[in-house]
Amino acid sequence: MEEGILSGKYAWRINNLSNTRASGLYSQVFTVGGCNWKILLKRKCNDDYIYMPIFLEVGDAASLPDEWCRDTLFTFTLLHPCNGLCSSKKLSTRRTFRAGEISWGFGDLVPLIELSSAISILSRAPAGLSPGQQTAIEASDANFEDFFCDFLTFEKYKSDLKFQTLIKDQMYCSRKRNHETHLSYKQWLHDIAKEKEDLTRKLKELKSREAQLISNWESLMNRSKDMKLRCMAQEKKLAEAQKKKKIAKERMSRGTSAWSNLKEEFL
Repeated sequence: MEEGILSGKYAWRINNLSNTRASGLYSQVFTVGGCNWKILLKRKCNDDYIYMPIFLEVGDAASLPDEWCRDTLFTFTLLHPCNGLCSSKKLSTRRTFRAGEISWGFGDLVPLIELSSAISILSRAPAGLSPGQQTAIEASDANFEDFFCDFLTFEKYKSDLKFQTLIKDQMYCSRKRNHETHLSYKQWLHDIAKEKEDLTRKLKELKSREAQLISNWESLMNRSKDMKLRCMAQEKKLAEAQKKKKIAKERMSRGTSAWSNLKEEFL
């Protein structure tokens, strides 16, 4: 695709359309927008007329890479003089040319009989014309030349207007896309700010829970340490109590034995 919009014109004069071969007639290769092009005229017959299909083709199709493509807006303007006046026919279309699609145009331009008759009028110059007739023909030719120049100037300004309109439309579309993108970015920033606010609030809650958990954990560790000390002291008291119980039991055992011996002595 082209980065910018490029325009250009090419004029092709054909002297004898009636002798156009059935295989077609090619113009010379010309360059517009940095690309090579050529025009093809062909013959198409039916019961009443011989038509002239016209096509725009890529001029160097064989050397194009597979990914090549061009967006085009092109217009065929056919001019033919008749009795000192100039009539025209215009055909416009928009088309994307690709490496595998190198030709595009119109199948039915105008009946060939109209063009042939117009050209034959210009080609007739019978001998023996009176000075008045010759003067009239020369004046007619001069009027035709003036009209033709004016017509080309008009077509130039008309094409420039269409070209500027196309640029304006593309700029408007670009501004519209930029505005839509601006609104999207604004909405995304709002969503990000809200998400950031939510994350900040959640982070604050997590920090509070973390601090509470750490405080509870430290209290638990302190209680566990105190309980451990108390357990050690209790184990020491238990050992002392067991020791005293053992001593008391031994004393009681000796006292019971002595009492039994004493009873035996007096009974």
